[in-house]
Amino acid sequence: MSINTCSDYQIAATLAKLAALSDLNIPDPDLVTFNEFSVRNITGTLTQRGDGFPIAAWQWTLISRQALYRLTSLCGTNASASIYIRTRTNGAGQTFANYSAKLLRPALDGSDGTPSPKDVNAFENVKIEFIGLESA
Repeated sequence: MSINTCSDYQIAATLAKLAALSDLNIPDPDLVTFNEFSVRNITGTLTQRGDGFPIAAWQWTLISRQALYRLTSLCGTNASASIYIRTRTNGAGQTFANYSAKLLRPALDGSDGTPSPKDVNAFENVKIEFIGLESA
């Protein structure tokens, strides 16, 4: 269950057109992850160093084909797209921020989601990843 308000999570092709998922008839994700670094390296002194851009992921236990199509339509026929999102960060409380990012189209072969055996019009365990986040 999502504890977020309808305007927390947003997505669009441009920053000026960011729209709440609810306005696009897409449910808020059930699970959101945010990592400040895309790579974590162990240094020669055995300390950890974060490198790379932040990454985020939105996951749904169950999402309709129509809602998933609305998200992935930003990619057109490509496997990824440059987009803008508003997502939760790891800041204190419910901290949100706007980012430019690359949306990666999920592989619906089981690794990032699978067709639902219970509902032919839905997918289960869908994960949409956003990489290369930069503050917008």
